[in-house]
Amino acid sequence: MIRFFKNVLIAVIVSVILFFAVDYGIQVYTKHGVTVKVPNIVGQSQTEAIMALQSANLVPVIQDSVYADSFPKMAITDQDPDSTRTVKEGRKIYLTINSLPKPKVRMPKLVDKSLNLGKAILTNTGLQLGKLSHQYSLLGSGFIIQQYFEGDSIPAGKMVEKGSAIDLKVSKYISVDSVYFLGVDTSKVIGWEFKEGYMNEEARKQEAQMQNAADSTANTSNEG
Repeated sequence: MIRFFKNVLIAVIVSVILFFAVDYGIQVYTKHGVTVKVPNIVGQSQTEAIMALQSANLVPVIQDSVYADSFPKMAITDQDPDSTRTVKEGRKIYLTINSLPKPKVRMPKLVDKSLNLGKAILTNTGLQLGKLSHQYSLLGSGFIIQQYFEGDSIPAGKMVEKGSAIDLKVSKYISVDSVYFLGVDTSKVIGWEFKEGYMNEEARKQEAQMQNAADSTANTSNEG
């Protein structure tokens, strides 16, 4: 009987020792109690972020890819856990990277629309207003004559990168009289095909006065 209890006691002692040995081994293996603060790597390049995490004994994992205007190409846009967390060494940190190509949008038709409406359409489409140029017109001011992208005319419906700058040519009103008196090239005046060969009454009077003055000068010279 004594031998039996002695064996039981030995078995209990051995079990306790094994329990604590295994528990200690697990703690050592998992580095129980060893924690690190997650670094803030949002905005860093992929290379910089990976180096920062590895230096902190953390494991970077690229989880997702997105496109974001507000971040440089190949920069980290999100991390999980974030930099407010403290975790065990060896913890995986899941990253989202800005690696997708810039999305494209369909070029809208702006020709014949007002400049203000054209600006609003560009904004709603995700495009930007680029340079403005002007061309004389007998038909009025402020309507869009042509739309350009990178120096070339761009038709409605063509796909362009979101955020692209679109240049516009806009009409600038000029009267028939101003065309004559300013010496404007009529081939460059919008609407002139409707006025070709036409001179309004005021311009005709001005021309007659100039002709009479020229004739008077010529007669005076002849009399002298």
